[in-house]
Amino acid sequence: MQKHRVARVTCLIATLIVAGTILFSWQRSRPSSPPAAAVSFDWRVEGATVFREECSGCHPDGRAVGDSIPPLREHAVALYRSPGGPEYLIDVLLDGGVRAADGTPQPDVHPTYEGMDDARLAAVLNHMLTAWGNEALLREGEGRYGPEEIAARR
Repeated sequence: MQKHRVARVTCLIATLIVAGTILFSWQRSRPSSPPAAAVSFDWRVEGATVFREECSGCHPDGRAVGDSIPPLREHAVALYRSPGGPEYLIDVLLDGGVRAADGTPQPDVHPTYEGMDDARLAAVLNHMLTAWGNEALLREGEGRYGPEEIAARR
């Protein structure tokens, strides 16, 4: 009787080992997820996160702060539409390339985010152009940056 019980337990353990091996082999043979380049760029959550972590201290809820920090509500779309605007917005984040209303450079006005990866920069730019009602101001096809546009501007 004891001999049969040992044989059954041994058989059960062997069966579990074989089943685990088969499951492991099957899992390893499944196709992996598509490469990152094939996955569409989803910026909404990342853009809001980056804005909250990096920008909201100076641009709370897209509002102006005093006379020195303009609002991002409506203003971000106006900047985007200005001559060279899409590139200008990238430059502001990459190198602090802020210009005065007359076009003169204003050094050391805006922090640089040159160390931030391209996808995060594109995401936060898209967020600024669509948050606070800005999206309603955009025409179809306007205001969508991709990581490749940031990379090309570096």
